[in-house]
Amino acid sequence: MVKIGNLELSEEEISEFRQVFDLVDTDKRGTIEAPEVKKLLNLLRLHPSPQEVAKMIKEVDKSGNGQVAFEEFVQIMAGKQQTNYSKKDTMRAFRFFQESTAPHGLIHPESIERALLTYCSHKVSKDEATQLVAHLKTSAEGFVDFKEQVDTSLFDAREEKRRRP
Repeated sequence: MVKIGNLELSEEEISEFRQVFDLVDTDKRGTIEAPEVKKLLNLLRLHPSPQEVAKMIKEVDKSGNGQVAFEEFVQIMAGKQQTNYSKKDTMRAFRFFQESTAPHGLIHPESIERALLTYCSHKVSKDEATQLVAHLKTSAEGFVDFKEQVDTSLFDAREEKRRRP
Protein backbone atom coordinates (compact mmCIF):
# COMPACT_ATOMS: atom_id res chain seq x y z
CA MET A 1 0.00 0.00 0.00
CA VAL A 2 1.11 3.52 -0.83
CA LYS A 3 0.06 6.47 1.28
CA ILE A 4 -0.89 9.64 -0.60
CA GLY A 5 -2.26 12.35 1.65
CA ASN A 6 -4.73 10.62 3.94
CA LEU A 7 -5.39 7.76 1.50
CA GLU A 8 -3.81 4.32 1.27
CA LEU A 9 -3.84 2.89 -2.23
CA SER A 10 -2.42 -0.19 -3.88
CA GLU A 11 0.37 0.02 -6.47
CA GLU A 12 -2.22 -1.03 -9.07
CA GLU A 13 -4.54 1.84 -8.13
CA ILE A 14 -1.64 4.32 -8.29
CA SER A 15 -0.68 2.98 -11.72
CA GLU A 16 -4.28 3.36 -12.98
CA PHE A 17 -4.45 6.93 -11.68
CA ARG A 18 -1.09 7.70 -13.33
CA GLN A 19 -2.36 6.47 -16.71
CA VAL A 20 -5.47 8.64 -16.43
CA PHE A 21 -3.45 11.64 -15.22
CA ASP A 22 -1.05 11.32 -18.14
CA LEU A 23 -3.98 11.25 -20.59
CA VAL A 24 -5.50 14.39 -19.06
CA ASP A 25 -2.16 16.23 -18.81
CA THR A 26 -2.15 17.00 -22.52
CA ASP A 27 0.72 19.51 -22.39
CA LYS A 28 2.83 17.06 -20.32
CA ARG A 29 3.82 19.74 -17.78
CA GLY A 30 3.05 17.43 -14.86
CA THR A 31 -0.02 19.39 -13.76
CA ILE A 32 -3.64 19.74 -14.84
CA GLU A 33 -6.02 22.67 -14.43
CA ALA A 34 -9.71 23.03 -13.49
CA PRO A 35 -11.15 22.60 -17.01
CA GLU A 36 -9.18 19.36 -17.42
CA VAL A 37 -10.33 18.08 -14.00
CA LYS A 38 -13.96 18.89 -14.85
CA LYS A 39 -13.69 17.22 -18.25
CA LEU A 40 -12.28 14.07 -16.66
CA LEU A 41 -14.93 13.93 -13.92
CA ASN A 42 -17.64 14.42 -16.55
CA LEU A 43 -16.21 11.50 -18.53
CA LEU A 44 -16.49 9.44 -15.35
CA ARG A 45 -20.16 10.49 -15.11
CA LEU A 46 -19.59 12.41 -11.88
CA HIS A 47 -20.65 15.82 -13.35
CA PRO A 48 -19.42 18.26 -10.70
CA SER A 49 -20.33 21.93 -10.87
CA PRO A 50 -17.54 24.45 -11.53
CA GLN A 51 -17.77 25.38 -7.85
CA GLU A 52 -17.28 21.74 -6.81
CA VAL A 53 -14.24 21.45 -9.08
CA ALA A 54 -12.79 24.66 -7.64
CA LYS A 55 -13.43 23.40 -4.10
CA MET A 56 -11.78 20.02 -4.88
CA ILE A 57 -8.73 21.74 -6.30
CA LYS A 58 -8.51 24.21 -3.43
CA GLU A 59 -8.69 21.36 -0.89
CA VAL A 60 -5.65 19.59 -2.37
CA ASP A 61 -3.71 22.38 -4.08
CA LYS A 62 -0.86 22.67 -1.58
CA SER A 63 1.01 25.19 -3.72
CA GLY A 64 -2.06 27.39 -4.23
CA ASN A 65 -1.34 27.83 -7.94
CA GLY A 66 -4.69 26.45 -9.17
CA GLN A 67 -2.97 23.53 -10.85
CA VAL A 68 -3.20 19.90 -9.79
CA ALA A 69 -0.03 17.84 -9.51
CA PHE A 70 -0.25 14.03 -9.68
CA GLU A 71 -0.41 13.52 -5.88
CA GLU A 72 -3.14 16.13 -5.63
CA PHE A 73 -4.98 14.50 -8.55
CA VAL A 74 -4.99 11.14 -6.77
CA GLN A 75 -6.50 12.75 -3.69
CA ILE A 76 -9.30 14.28 -5.78
CA MET A 77 -10.08 11.11 -7.74
CA ALA A 78 -9.78 8.59 -4.93
CA GLY A 79 -11.65 10.90 -2.59
CA LYS A 80 -14.47 11.36 -5.12
CA GLN A 81 -14.76 7.58 -5.45
CA GLN A 82 -15.05 7.26 -1.69
CA THR A 83 -17.86 9.80 -1.37
CA ASN A 84 -19.85 9.33 1.81
CA TYR A 85 -23.61 9.49 1.65
CA SER A 86 -25.77 10.54 4.57
CA LYS A 87 -28.16 8.16 6.26
CA LYS A 88 -31.04 10.18 4.81
CA ASP A 89 -29.65 9.82 1.24
CA THR A 90 -29.12 6.11 1.65
CA MET A 91 -32.59 5.52 3.13
CA ARG A 92 -34.15 7.49 0.26
CA ALA A 93 -32.32 5.29 -2.26
CA PHE A 94 -33.54 2.10 -0.59
CA ARG A 95 -37.14 3.41 -0.56
CA PHE A 96 -36.87 4.33 -4.24
CA PHE A 97 -35.97 0.74 -5.19
CA GLN A 98 -38.34 -0.92 -2.72
CA GLU A 99 -41.12 -2.84 -4.45
CA SER A 100 -44.67 -1.79 -3.59
CA THR A 101 -45.43 -5.36 -2.48
CA ALA A 102 -42.57 -5.44 0.05
CA PRO A 103 -43.41 -4.75 3.70
CA HIS A 104 -42.52 -1.24 4.93
CA GLY A 105 -38.78 -0.84 5.59
CA LEU A 106 -37.88 -4.06 3.81
CA ILE A 107 -36.47 -4.65 0.36
CA HIS A 108 -36.03 -7.84 -1.59
CA PRO A 109 -32.38 -8.68 -2.43
CA GLU A 110 -33.28 -9.00 -6.13
CA SER A 111 -34.42 -5.34 -6.11
CA ILE A 112 -30.99 -4.36 -4.82
CA GLU A 113 -29.31 -6.46 -7.51
CA ARG A 114 -31.40 -4.80 -10.24
CA ALA A 115 -30.50 -1.35 -8.87
CA LEU A 116 -26.79 -2.21 -8.85
CA LEU A 117 -26.92 -3.52 -12.41
CA THR A 118 -28.93 -0.56 -13.70
CA TYR A 119 -27.67 2.46 -11.78
CA CYS A 120 -24.21 1.74 -10.41
CA SER A 121 -21.68 4.27 -11.73
CA HIS A 122 -19.16 1.45 -12.22
CA LYS A 123 -20.03 -1.42 -14.56
CA VAL A 124 -21.11 -4.27 -12.28
CA SER A 125 -21.58 -7.79 -13.61
CA LYS A 126 -24.55 -9.95 -12.57
CA ASP A 127 -22.16 -12.18 -10.59
CA GLU A 128 -20.63 -9.19 -8.77
CA ALA A 129 -24.07 -7.82 -7.90
CA THR A 130 -25.17 -11.24 -6.65
CA GLN A 131 -22.02 -11.56 -4.51
CA LEU A 132 -22.48 -8.09 -3.02
CA VAL A 133 -26.11 -8.77 -2.14
CA ALA A 134 -25.31 -12.23 -0.76
CA HIS A 135 -23.45 -10.54 2.11
CA LEU A 136 -26.60 -8.77 3.30
CA LYS A 137 -28.50 -10.17 6.26
CA THR A 138 -32.00 -11.29 5.25
CA SER A 139 -35.09 -12.10 7.30
CA ALA A 140 -36.74 -15.50 7.34
CA GLU A 141 -39.08 -14.15 4.64
CA GLY A 142 -36.09 -13.28 2.45
CA PHE A 143 -36.12 -9.49 2.85
CA VAL A 144 -33.37 -7.05 3.83
CA ASP A 145 -34.24 -4.61 6.61
CA PHE A 146 -32.73 -1.53 5.01
CA LYS A 147 -32.83 0.67 8.13
CA GLU A 148 -30.85 -1.96 10.03
CA GLN A 149 -28.49 -2.37 7.07
CA VAL A 150 -27.88 1.39 6.81
CA ASP A 151 -27.37 1.72 10.58
CA THR A 152 -24.86 -1.15 10.55
CA SER A 153 -23.00 0.21 7.49
CA LEU A 154 -22.77 3.72 8.94
CA PHE A 155 -21.54 2.33 12.26
CA ASP A 156 -18.89 0.27 10.45
CA ALA A 157 -17.80 3.32 8.43
CA ARG A 158 -17.49 5.47 11.59
CA GLU A 159 -15.47 2.75 13.31
CA GLU A 160 -13.15 2.47 10.28
CA LYS A 161 -12.57 6.25 10.21
CA ARG A 162 -11.84 6.28 13.93
CA ARG A 163 -9.19 3.56 13.56
CA ARG A 164 -7.31 5.47 10.85
CA PRO A 165 -4.49 7.73 12.07
